[in-house]
Amino acid sequence: RIINGELGGNYYFFVNSPRFMNKMITNCHLTDDNCRVIYSDSNETKLRIKRGKPSDAPKKINFITSCAFEGCDFYDENGKIVIVSDSSRSNTLVDISTQFLQIAGRIRNSKYRGHIVHVLSTTRYSNKSSYEDFKKMMEENIQEEKLLIEDLENMKVLDHKIQLAAKADLKFYQIDKEAKTITADFNRCKIDLYNYRILNSDYSSMTHLRKQYEKNNIKIESWTFNTANPELIPMDDITCFAD
Repeated sequence: RIINGELGGNYYFFVNSPRFMNKMITNCHLTDDNCRVIYSDSNETKLRIKRGKPSDAPKKINFITSCAFEGCDFYDENGKIVIVSDSSRSNTLVDISTQFLQIAGRIRNSKYRGHIVHVLSTTRYSNKSSYEDFKKMMEENIQEEKLLIEDLENMKVLDHKIQLAAKADLKFYQIDKEAKTITADFNRCKIDLYNYRILNSDYSSMTHLRKQYEKNNIKIESWTFNTANPELIPMDDITCFAD
């Protein structure tokens, strides 16, 4: 609808995921003529649209990752901001009290300044369990993985052990297929617990989200609930091009 001119203005999608950007570019048939992508120079991901800069001319659709959430200014009188919180990627779920407010001021001269669209869905943390229940469940998961690794250690053939560990989709162990090593990474547990605290407060329900908006002086103009799932972007992985 944006490309066809049904929706006026230039849209700036702030989403911290080149993978998400790649899905949109592919499935919506976007080109260098109508789309700009801005993500970190240190990210080796190669998209179908060349990497842009904040100083480049605006396009109808502009995708921007966290490299420009803070400190980068955009100038576009017709710029409209859309913040995308993709529930399948926890790194895209912006903190309302910090990143959200930073993004809100990125387009300096827009006539739509102050009007933000926040597109979001519930997360895997969205349940009725308490933080302590979630922590207990995680500790049980860690113990299950420990027992699995102990069983694998008894295998004589190293290649088979690595293959089985890789297939197990372990959360708290890193598998290095080249070095043929299995290393515990319990920092992931701390990160997951931190995410639970943040996401269970902000994104688990509209009530919690509303409280966060109000706490940070963000006025809610309207809610739009879409539960019909009319036309979803295919969820199959689309491989990004690498150098």
